[in-house]
Amino acid sequence: MFRIEHYKIIFFLIKFCKSMGAASWHSLYKYSIAYATFPTPIAMKKLLTTTLLLTVLSTGFAQDVSEELTAVRQACCDYIDAFYRADTTLAYRSIHPSLQKRGFSYSARDNTYSRQLEMPFPALVGLARVWNKDGKRTNEASPREVEVFEVADKTASARVKAVWGIDYIHLKKEDGRWYIVNVLWQSSPKSAHRSQ
Repeated sequence: MFRIEHYKIIFFLIKFCKSMGAASWHSLYKYSIAYATFPTPIAMKKLLTTTLLLTVLSTGFAQDVSEELTAVRQACCDYIDAFYRADTTLAYRSIHPSLQKRGFSYSARDNTYSRQLEMPFPALVGLARVWNKDGKRTNEASPREVEVFEVADKTASARVKAVWGIDYIHLKKEDGRWYIVNVLWQSSPKSAHRSQ
C-alpha cells in the first residue's frame, strides 16, 4: 500500500538530487514517476539504488572538476608569482619548456604599442629571476587575478591580470599536471570590451 511516508521519501530524494545537478534530477524524476505509478518494494529499491548511485557519481565528478579548476588556477598563479616573487621554481613548476609567449608593450611616451615581442621559456625564466628582484615593482595591492574560462580533459584556457597588464593563457595537461604552453599578453589596456 502506498503511504504518506513514501511521498516524503520521494520528495526528499528529489530535492537532494536536484541540488546535485540536472542529470541526477532528470533520472530521479523518471524513477520517481515510475515509483508513484507502481508503488511496490521493487520500485522503491530501484529508486533508492539509483539515487545512491547518482549521488556517488555526481559527488565524484564535482570533486574531479573542482580539482582540475584548482590545478589550472594554481598554474596561472605560479606564473604571476614567478615574476612577483622572482622565484623561478614556480616557472619550472607551471610553465612548459615549449612555451610560446607573445605580446605588446605600451609606451606612454610614444602613445603606441611595441611591435610583437617574443619570449621563449629560457627568456621568461631569465626575466622572472630579475624583474622584481628588489621587490619594488609590486606590493600587496598589485593585481593578481585569474579567470579560468574552460577546462577540458587535456586543454584549458584562462586570463590573468597582473601589474604588467593582461595575459590570455592556454594550458595543457601532461603527466597529470597542468602547464602553460601559450601566452598572449599586452600592457594594461586603455579600453576593453567583453562579450555578455
